[in-house]
Amino acid sequence: MGGHMKFHTIFNTTALVCLTLSGAAVAQTEETALIDIPQQDLARAIEELSNETGVSVSVLGQYVEGKTSKTVAGMMPVHQALAQMLDDPDLIVQETADGSLVVTRKLNFNVSSQNTEEQPFDLGRITVTTARRTLENVDDVPGSVIVLGSEALEDSNIADFFEAVEFLPNVNVGTNSDPRRGYISIRGISALNFAAASPTIGVFQNGVLQNGTGLRFNINPSLRDLERVEVLYGPQGTAFGRGTIGGAINFVTAKPVFETQASLQLSYTDLNEFDGEAVINTPLSETVAVRAVLYGNDAPGFIDTPNAPQTSTIGSENAGARVSLRWQPTDQLTVDASIQHDELDYDGQFFADDASVLAGNPLQRSNTVPGLEVERTNFLLDVSYQTDFGRIISTTGYLESNLAGVEDFDLGPDPNQILSRDNFEDTFSQEFRFESNEFDVGTGTLTFNLGLNYSETSAETQSDFEALIDFSGLGPGASNTIFTRDVENRSIFGDVRWQATPQLEIAVGARYSVDDVRVRTQALRTGSLAGFGSPTFVRDADFDAFLPSISVLYDWNDSFSTFASYAKGYKPGGFTAQSGALGQFEEEFADSYELGLRYVGFDDRLRLRATLFYVDYTDIQVPIRQDPANGFFGGVENAAGAESQGFELSFSTDPLPGLTIEGAFGYTDATFTNYAGSSFGDLTGFSLPNAPDRTYSLIVDYEFQNKFRGLTPFVRGEFNGTSGFRPEAINFNEVGDYNLVNLRTGFRGENVDLTLFVENLFDETYAVDGFSTFLSPGAPRTYGIVASYRF
Repeated sequence: MGGHMKFHTIFNTTALVCLTLSGAAVAQTEETALIDIPQQDLARAIEELSNETGVSVSVLGQYVEGKTSKTVAGMMPVHQALAQMLDDPDLIVQETADGSLVVTRKLNFNVSSQNTEEQPFDLGRITVTTARRTLENVDDVPGSVIVLGSEALEDSNIADFFEAVEFLPNVNVGTNSDPRRGYISIRGISALNFAAASPTIGVFQNGVLQNGTGLRFNINPSLRDLERVEVLYGPQGTAFGRGTIGGAINFVTAKPVFETQASLQLSYTDLNEFDGEAVINTPLSETVAVRAVLYGNDAPGFIDTPNAPQTSTIGSENAGARVSLRWQPTDQLTVDASIQHDELDYDGQFFADDASVLAGNPLQRSNTVPGLEVERTNFLLDVSYQTDFGRIISTTGYLESNLAGVEDFDLGPDPNQILSRDNFEDTFSQEFRFESNEFDVGTGTLTFNLGLNYSETSAETQSDFEALIDFSGLGPGASNTIFTRDVENRSIFGDVRWQATPQLEIAVGARYSVDDVRVRTQALRTGSLAGFGSPTFVRDADFDAFLPSISVLYDWNDSFSTFASYAKGYKPGGFTAQSGALGQFEEEFADSYELGLRYVGFDDRLRLRATLFYVDYTDIQVPIRQDPANGFFGGVENAAGAESQGFELSFSTDPLPGLTIEGAFGYTDATFTNYAGSSFGDLTGFSLPNAPDRTYSLIVDYEFQNKFRGLTPFVRGEFNGTSGFRPEAINFNEVGDYNLVNLRTGFRGENVDLTLFVENLFDETYAVDGFSTFLSPGAPRTYGIVASYRF
């Protein structure tokens, strides 16, 4: 997709991505125009019509998703061309006073038995989103959601989610290249223990949960050939269920379209990092299309380890492919299937003494162990059928993943302080949903959404403690431990949205979720430890929760709206080893309250978003490091409570032709309100880990109005930063604040893009992660080039 389109914004904090289909100037739709638009994806065809004619077109995403346009060719009025392109008797084209077009649907049924047509909705940016597991208009989501579209990812050279976090307010990830240390934090809430039966922040791909038991190595997939990334703030219990007590992140992959497309993108940096991606899309028939993406990356790293100078660290290699198939035998039925396989190799974790990191010479300590390998296969089958009453959706997902690696406990050359640990995780999920059409109830209109979900996840961790035992002075011996967690979830959910008046919407939703958690631990002891036996323990328990939500949205006028909402989140309990046995911990909960406003003005040239939030976080599952009074070492208990409060602000504007300015600021005050029983003392009043109180970013993008050989020159500046935070609740060191500046310039065209960039322009030395008295450094100043070609 060439060019830097007007409607695109990286900080669209509504729950919409669109498809705003606005042209450069509004034309009279009755005037005839020469139009030649071939059959293709309907959304893309409407966009092409809008760009060619200069007529603004608005259409709900649910009316076009998964549909194919009809060929339109000849001299005709624009509204006639649009109607011909739709070729749907249930859709009508209406012209507004300003000469723009809007597509609406005739109601197929209504409760009051009155044959009325749906009223035109407010013109604006339209998208497809999963904020409430349905398709929604731009300002109709009563919550804080940020959507990064495919162009946003390309323009900022974002290759994975951890890089995208730099531009998201109140989101943080403290990590280096080790994927096991990816602590996603939203509004200060992140996972505080390793024994959970569920994540704290749910990571989804096309609506299917990827980190079913909270293992972290599946939370950062490569962002390849995506339609968008959705970041949903606060508990998402009603829409997504367990594992979203702090929020949800959904990666939506690009679907096949019924036209031939291909693209190639290559990039290279002065750190000898190479990245490549190739995409091909082609129709196999009038009803079947296929899309394939192949990608790879080689990043040698930017630090040499002092104990093994020939070995770089904080580097990685990855390769993968995804093949997607779309079958659309009728306008009502769409079947999407995809399979994706990734193989990733990471250098070993890297930490150095804090003073050396902050001095820009992190060479005093580091690991010398090999890195780790991650391999995963992802399968999705999505079936959508449009009836006269609404849409029936079936989503089937399967994920198989494993991580093989080692951990270095002294960050030095001693081989006796190395632990081998392998993780395996398989997840199957099946969901059925029904999304109703809007229908009249006499006093306004109703829309409802009902669903059933079933999932089962099996995770196994195999640990080899032989080296640690030797180091501890117990003599030759080994303790190989296998820890297995099986989680089965069943839930029913739904919501009802009542449009009481054209201005007022009231929505009520709930989910009832039941989780069956079964844990098995087995220790195989030999040598000097044989006398301790090889015990096996098995425990299981059921956890359930009722997760309600309610919201009120009011449109004061065409430009300004406000909302208030409440949502409850839940994380099931589980089991963990305590002196060889298995101890149980219970559920944790979060109650979230939000107030927000949205403003769109100056002919859609200025968009403002603001959300205030308060989260009451109770019964938090926290680790027990030592508890001699109860005779055990280690474990997890529900020993803490916390509060998180703050706000998110964002704006986007294009005040001059070619100039776009976007910015965001987040403030979070997240502290323990009750953690007196910590084994490290009373932590009441301490900040939650991985919770910076300030995050901010600013992007200025300018496209020159004069083209050069069909290409548009551009210059782009990016600024982002974060305040300091503690990576762990009891960490000795704080990861300090930092500010980064990136510059990009080059050419954008319909078929060719070329970008030269420098990231961390001022070569700031900073840390991104911490452990005890050690820190892990961020990347230095980096130069690079990105070239892409579409044909």
